[in-house]
Amino acid sequence: MAKYYKFDSGLTLLYEKNKINKSTDIDISFDCGTRCDGKLPGLSHFCEHMFFTGTDKLSKQEVNKRYFNFIKVNAFTGYTDILFTGSIMTNRLAEYLNVVQDMVCNSTFLPEAVEEEKKVVIQEIVRDVDKHSHHANRFSDYELFGKDYYKNGILGTKESISQIKSKDVKNYVKKYFVKNNCIIYICTPLKFSKAKSIVKKHFNDKMPGNNLKPLPYKQDRLLDDEKICLYNQNIDKNLFSITFKFNNDRHDLKYRCLLGSICNMIDDISEGLTKELRVDNSLIYTMQSNYFINFVNSFFQLSTEMCSENIKPCLDVILSYINRLKVNGFSKEQFDKYLKNNDYYWQTKVNTPNDIKNNLHTYRFYGRYVSPNEVYKQLQNLTLEEVNLTIKELLTNAKIQVFVYGNATKKDIYTLKQIKNKLR
Repeated sequence: MAKYYKFDSGLTLLYEKNKINKSTDIDISFDCGTRCDGKLPGLSHFCEHMFFTGTDKLSKQEVNKRYFNFIKVNAFTGYTDILFTGSIMTNRLAEYLNVVQDMVCNSTFLPEAVEEEKKVVIQEIVRDVDKHSHHANRFSDYELFGKDYYKNGILGTKESISQIKSKDVKNYVKKYFVKNNCIIYICTPLKFSKAKSIVKKHFNDKMPGNNLKPLPYKQDRLLDDEKICLYNQNIDKNLFSITFKFNNDRHDLKYRCLLGSICNMIDDISEGLTKELRVDNSLIYTMQSNYFINFVNSFFQLSTEMCSENIKPCLDVILSYINRLKVNGFSKEQFDKYLKNNDYYWQTKVNTPNDIKNNLHTYRFYGRYVSPNEVYKQLQNLTLEEVNLTIKELLTNAKIQVFVYGNATKKDIYTLKQIKNKLR
């Protein structure tokens, strides 16, 4: 049974017993990330890099050798947090906590190390220049959510990175890398009392604190609008997506699972849509389905690559498909296939302690741990009728957003009014 504990310091511990093997999986998460970059896009990611450049007692090489001397460890910067993650032997848990704490609290951030690391990060940015899909995804998210940090991306720009000074890193770390802005997720064979004791002694008691009020950990609210977004680029293709945005007025687990099931079935039958667009019409190579669900709003998105003259024909096929879905819903065959094969749904398949640890993150949504069994029961109790009623209601009220990143011009794309007229 998962446990939640908040130390007097404000540090939060989320725990689940590992009954699978003798290893421990742990995430040490600080609520900051790209959303806290401010006037220096890429600052948070740069700070993550700087934790590996040397402490007051260890060189850069020694820090890296020590940190990566566990089974499987890494560090990541996201839009909402910076994360140290590890799969380690349980008898080394205290050691791992000490290592991360030392990197966070005792890294020197010397000016010469900052200048050297700028070259590394700028090289990352240079390598990313030709990854048009990355840029398209960033701008698409910006158009969906309206947050500048999506547009700027996690890496930032060459210009913003070149402006970073040692004091910027120190101020960022001093503000956000404190125990009252930290959540630790852990799946371990240790008893809760023992795990809590180790976390307290080797991390909580050594970390600084301040009066920082942790930022709310929630996915951003979708912009409530409809539009055609065209990013004209000098490339010989177009990265295209059409998004159907929904407003949610229910916050319960059942409705979340219902939306997840609908999006998963759309993902499954998008293979058929790919065939229709590719084999019968030679319009695309492949189409992907993406979806986003939270308690405020949701969307599902169909995306692909194509030449500019295929955008309108492709839209015709997609809108025809959506019309059929609005009128007929999913078939019994599609629904039965989903119920039989839904083990790919992210919460229903638990094979490793890492899966269990990841499920602990559901606490941030529900205020409690949601077990895979709870999700499985919800999925098995769904009926075709309620699924079809929901998808028809969602599609009828959906807001439409078309995004094109490539060499297309306005004449290659339907207007929003034309698209709405093609939807019944």
